Amino acid sequence: MLLLLLILSLSLGQLGRLEISPGIVIYVHDLLVILLLIFHLPKIKTFSTPLTRPILAFILIAAVSLLVALWHYPPLQVLTGSLYLLRFLAYALVYFVARRAANKPQLLRWLSLTGLAVAVTGLLQYWLIPDTRFLYNLGWDEHYYRLIGTFFDPNFTGIFMVLTLILLWPSPLSFLPFAALLLTYSRSSYLAFLITLITLLIRKHKLLLLVSCFLFLVILLSLPRPGGEGVKLERLYSLTNRLDSMKTGWEVFRRHPITGVGFNLLHGMDNSFIFILATTGISGFLAYLWLLKKQLEVSQLDARRYTLVAIIIHSLFNHTLFYAPVMLWLWLLLALND
Repeated sequence: MLLLLLILSLSLGQLGRLEISPGIVIYVHDLLVILLLIFHLPKIKTFSTPLTRPILAFILIAAVSLLVALWHYPPLQVLTGSLYLLRFLAYALVYFVARRAANKPQLLRWLSLTGLAVAVTGLLQYWLIPDTRFLYNLGWDEHYYRLIGTFFDPNFTGIFMVLTLILLWPSPLSFLPFAALLLTYSRSSYLAFLITLITLLIRKHKLLLLVSCFLFLVILLSLPRPGGEGVKLERLYSLTNRLDSMKTGWEVFRRHPITGVGFNLLHGMDNSFIFILATTGISGFLAYLWLLKKQLEVSQLDARRYTLVAIIIHSLFNHTLFYAPVMLWLWLLLALND
């Protein structure tokens, strides 16, 4: 039951956000993860999997980076970074718990339905509240005629729709997350979808691949442009901001190449991989690449591999690798499809 509630809670997005103090936020799914681990972790007899060692390696290196950071940052700030590392560990432990689930096929269907719920609520938001610029006063970005869903962000809603499409296809219900994806106007999500499509079809269905890519591009060019910069696919300001963010992260890495400045002590990094380099150094970067490699190896050619492809592509432009709902989705999918 707790595992099912955890899956369903992902659809809440920012609606399940609880701010304990400035800079420290916990979500409903975090509380469910804690309960899940309390009740089920003691029942696990072995943690031996292909992913165990790379998980431990990355966590150990990230912890060392935080210890080194105590020389340069206030203890309270390092403590905040430590809480995010504990969250990463807790989410990874969900993988070991979910692997023991007796009703994996049913839980996978609920995971699909969770993504579908995000699509439906997002479409309703786009129809009923297309102008969400009022959220700027609450600390969110301004968006006008873009589908932001319960995540209050078109980019993360976009990748969530791609992950949902991977699980739902070829169900007719796939139309809903596809429509939601289009209305996010998230170019990184479009690219993640396109690369995933190429990965899926390039081996056996080259003609279908060409037709599908052509139709997708035609649809993108035909999307409505009701107003605002956000719906212009040719917009440059967000690309410039991302490039500036990457340059900043790279410069930080060059100054702290071994252990970085400390896990999660540097904010505003759009590229997940540069974030890892800047905050945990080359050692943490190699450990995380090892983890990704092992995740790809255990995935073979199924929904898990296409999910990883989509997340990796999206992570080149966003903080996707460490975005809580995406992390949980990935660990759950790896476990339930095992």
